[in-house]
Formats: sequence, structure tokens, C-alpha cells
Amino acid sequence: MHQGFVLDCDPISFANVSDRPLDCDRGDVWLMMDHLYGEENVGGVLRSALFFGVNGCVYPTKQCAPLSSMAATASSGALDGMDIRLCSQPLSEFLSDMKSNKQWHIVALDVGHHVGDGGE
Repeated sequence: MHQGFVLDCDPISFANVSDRPLDCDRGDVWLMMDHLYGEENVGGVLRSALFFGVNGCVYPTKQCAPLSSMAATASSGALDGMDIRLCSQPLSEFLSDMKSNKQWHIVALDVGHHVGDGGE
């Protein structure tokens, strides 16, 4: 209950990317996240992505935080306003499949070891 109001809603459902493949003819920008475990971080990334004009998100069903009410709250509506497709296969395999189509330009960022910090 919030300020005397109660809203009964159905759970949010998302299409699977294998059921609704991504359309690559329009020049859309899609976000793909992997190994992001904080629900608030997921919501924040989706909120920023929607603001910067990202058309949709491919979200893995494993090895990521759930798309929960906490993620929805942190996204400030982006979870409802963005085209989100679930991916049940490992994201690396999905990206390899998309790259083999030769119709996609894939730009990837990875946070790995820090270079120059006395390590490797």
C-alpha cells in the first residue's frame, strides 16, 4: 500500500530471444549484460541505457541478478519501457551466433584485471 492505494498487477513477462529474434535491419542498439549480480545495478544500467537511446536489452536467464521488483524500482520505469528479451543460452554463444550472421556490429566491454597496478 502506498498513500492509501493498492495496485494488483500481473508479473512482468519477457519474450525469449529464441522466440522473437532481434531485427538487425533498423540499426538498433541493443544492450547485453552478463554476470551483473546486483539488482539495483541492473536497474541503474537499464535506466541509463533507456536515457541514452538504447532500443532493447538481451538479458541472460543465468548468472545475472533477477529482473525483480527491486530492479524495476531502480530502473525508474525503464524495465517497463524497454524491449527486453531473455537469453537462455550462454551470452558468449549467443554473441558468436549473432556475429556469424555478419549483419551485426558487436562492441563489447569487459572489466577484467587492472593493467599497471603491479599485477600482470
